Formats: sequence, C-alpha cells, structure tokens
Amino acid sequence: MTAERLNILTGINRISEPSSGSMILVNDLYGGMPDTRTTFLGRAPVDPAWKAAFDHLITLSTTKRPQGPDFDPYVDALTREVGALIEEIQPNAIHAQYLGFALSLAFTRTADNIPIIAIAHGPDVMMAERSASERETMNHVAAASAAIVAPTSALADRIDSLTGRRFTDRLTVIPWGIRLSDTRVRDRPPTTAGALSLVHAGRLDDNKSTITAVEALALTDRPHHLTVIGSGPLR
Repeated sequence: MTAERLNILTGINRISEPSSGSMILVNDLYGGMPDTRTTFLGRAPVDPAWKAAFDHLITLSTTKRPQGPDFDPYVDALTREVGALIEEIQPNAIHAQYLGFALSLAFTRTADNIPIIAIAHGPDVMMAERSASERETMNHVAAASAAIVAPTSALADRIDSLTGRRFTDRLTVIPWGIRLSDTRVRDRPPTTAGALSLVHAGRLDDNKSTITAVEALALTDRPHHLTVIGSGPLR
C-alpha cells in the first residue's frame, strides 16, 4: 500500500520565474521533495522551466497593490481568491513564504484548522523593522503559525524581538546555502604583493548593493581587481 503524499500549499506573490533568492530557493526545495505534492501560487508570466518544480502552479488574478490606501481592499480581495483555492485544494499544510507579506496574511485568514509553517527570507524582517504596519502583519502571521522558520539564528532573534518574544517556542532555524562548518581555511602566509582581489556573487539589484563593493575598492590605494558574478536589473 502506497502512503498518500503530503499536500502542501505555498506561493510567492511575484512573477513565476527565478527572479530572486527566495524564488530560486523554493524551486530547489520543492523540486527536491518527491514525497510531497506542492501547489504553488504565483504571478504571470510563468517561466516554463521553473514551473516544473511544482505539481501544480496557479497564477493569482487579484491585482497586486503596495502598502497604502489601496492595500487593505487588495488583501481582502486576495483573501477571497486564496480562500476559494484552499477550499478546492484541501492542503494538509500551508507554507507561508515571507513572514508578514500580503499572501501570508491571506493564508492566515483562510487556513482555518490547516497548520501554517511561516518561512522568513530576510526582506520581510527588514520591512517589519522599518514599518509599523509591516510589523503588525508579521505579528499577525506569527500568531497564526504553528512554526516559524528562519535560515539563521541572527534572523530568528530579530523576528523574536519584533514579535515581543511571544512566539520564541515556535521559532526554528533551518539553514540553507553554504554551511560555514563545511568550509576549510587555507593556511597561507599573508602577503602584501600583488593586487587586492575581491569576488562579489549575488543578484544585481538595489537590495544587494553591489555598488558598495565598487565604491569601497575605489577608496583603496592598492592595486585591485573586482570580479562580479550575477545578473539582475543593475547589470
């Protein structure tokens, strides 16, 4: 007898392509979970190659609105759309990507008794630190979640502080990326000869601030070489 696969509902309220670290992460994560059935909620257009990581990809139709006077009506409309999808899909669990953003808020309003796992990515925490309304949303999502996952203990502590340490027992750290414990330091004597070499790897956008590396190297008197690996709107 074959065990029934766990049915997971998740999503990120962006166009469905590997446009950011979080989008690449979910592509890798759910693509590597063959024992689950994952429905992903995203936005059109959909990258055909990226869509293959999920059993089912649904594009949201509610027009997206930023924080401001149109935000509350937007979340209300998104909640109605998400609620209808939950009723149809009947997931065993909901993974709320980005602790505190609109789609996560819609999940909390419609999940009923379906357990929610909230997954923090970083920008959601930074927004909550800057904005009272974003912080309020984060607290609402945290209160409705069975568990809150962060990639580092430092980020988990920031979430703990922003939520008044009311949900410490729900916080769990699950690292992703390169494990520093697996790295090895080469025993190489320091030298002042030759050019200073720096490698910057990451998405080329305002959030990653590649320009900081360029400007910092411009201030040194030493010969230097900067290698930039990545793509994005600031390429």
